This record gives sequence, C-alpha cells and structure tokens, in this order.
Amino acid sequence: MKEFKQPSSLGEARRRKGRLEIEQEEIKLQLTDRDRRDENGGRMDPLDYIAWRKSAKWSLLQKEAEAKDMGFWIEDYWEERGASDTEDIVEALLAVISALAEESGGLTKAESLLVNKAKGLMGDEDGDLR
Repeated sequence: MKEFKQPSSLGEARRRKGRLEIEQEEIKLQLTDRDRRDENGGRMDPLDYIAWRKSAKWSLLQKEAEAKDMGFWIEDYWEERGASDTEDIVEALLAVISALAEESGGLTKAESLLVNKAKGLMGDEDGDLR
C-alpha cells in the first residue's frame, strides 16, 4: 500500500476524500464490464482480462484504504481542534448543507447564494459546494 500523505488542511482532506470516493465508484463501474475491450476495440483476451481485473481490484483496494485514512484524519482533526474558530464552524455547516442538498436533490437559488456567500467569506473563490 502507498504511504498516507497527510493533508495540509481540512479542506484539502475533504476534497481528497471526495475525489477518492468518485474514483472508487468509477473503478467499481468498470469492474461490472464483462465485455472489456482492448486498445484496438476487440474483446480482451481472457488472460488479459483477468490481469486487468486483478489490477483494477488492487487499485480499488488502495483507494478505499486511502479514503478510510482520510476519514480518520478528518475525525482526528475535529477531536484535536474541535470547532474552535469561525472558519471551522462555517466549514462544518457547509458540509452538513452539502449532505442535505444531495439527499433532497439540490439547493434553491436563495440557498445556493447563501452558501456561495459563506464560501466567499472563507476565501473559497470557486463557490462550489463540496
């Protein structure tokens, strides 16, 4: 397994964890393909398919482990620091809003404007809800 690289901030940890979760889903989707094609567009040779599947499963395992480590890092961050300053509190609230938005299918325009304003106050230029 790869050595875990410590994130430099809570925001970086959350972004990396989110990216890892997306990459895991992409690999899982690829693993469902029983008609895998080679670079020439032909059906993969059975031995090549087995080798590819083994490699994909190993990659999935590594990404799962790194995402788990990132989750532990985030938990440790909150246990060590707590929500001690305004930025931490706003970031935690944005994470809650993000989760609720995913469950309900999105934010209203007014809610999106409020979230973008909060992210702007935190210095997050892109205003994306992560």
